[in-house]
Amino acid sequence: MNRLSILLFILFCLLYSNIHAQVPQGFQYQAVARDINGQLLVNQNISIRIALEKDSIGGTVVYQEVHKPGTNQYGLFTIVIGGGSVELGNFSTIPWGNGPYFIRIFLDAVGGTNYVDMGASQLWSVPYALYAESANVPGTPGATGATGPQGLTGATGADGATGPQGPTGATGADGATGPQGPTGATGADGATGPQGPTGATGADGATGPQGLTGATGATGADGATGTQGLTGATGATGADGATGPQGPTGATGADGATGPQGLTGATGVTGADGATGPQGPTGADGATGPQGLTGATGADGATGPQGPTGATGADGATGPQGL
Repeated sequence: MNRLSILLFILFCLLYSNIHAQVPQGFQYQAVARDINGQLLVNQNISIRIALEKDSIGGTVVYQEVHKPGTNQYGLFTIVIGGGSVELGNFSTIPWGNGPYFIRIFLDAVGGTNYVDMGASQLWSVPYALYAESANVPGTPGATGATGPQGLTGATGADGATGPQGPTGATGADGATGPQGPTGATGADGATGPQGPTGATGADGATGPQGLTGATGATGADGATGTQGLTGATGATGADGATGPQGPTGATGADGATGPQGLTGATGVTGADGATGPQGPTGADGATGPQGLTGATGADGATGPQGPTGATGADGATGPQGL
């Protein structure tokens, strides 16, 4: 079977209930099937195996079922998980509140039972609504949640087994021998071969007559002075001689010059103010001093000049006549 891949995504899950109706035991699953080359598997009967794994990918399989849907012209197929041919477990007794749960998809593209594992992904909130049935307390329908992120693309299935090798074809008859080709051109001279081994050494010739004694050579120059030898080890220290008598005390020297006055030390930190002493008692009133002398009466001032006579005022209005 060829290795297949499948692009799977949950389009919607229908889980409606109210106080008068039983919760449906299943949820809808819709996906698109493609082959390894990305081509849609259109108008084709396929086999789908669904496995629900608990706690983690690869965890304990609590439920497993098989569906045999057909794809449409777009490669789309729809199944209801919980409504297939059960192979393991009981969908109605899955403890949805004890998740998490993961859904694993297997596919046989030709509708058989040679399934390829297409990978697993986590189930989120919608299937867990089945758990609300056990509470038997229908709540107020919540607002429609935001659309969740698209699920991960399923893992590529493993390579299918290699098919058996076909039979070896019959050996064809030998063809007729062709005419002999023309003689090829003479090849270039080959490279010079390696040099042969060296021949054996010949016998020694006869010893010739001794030559004349050569002149005495000049006396050679003095050789360089050799390096100084190592310093010998220090001899042992001799014993201390006897202490001589103490000499007379020398005369007292003159006083040295007075050194410059040292720098004035830094002013010390001002101490904190002492506590205010208690107020002393009020002293006694002093004696009343003697009354001062009465001052002399001043002399009368000079009489000033008489002022000018004022202008005569206007006559007053005549009063009413008496009765």
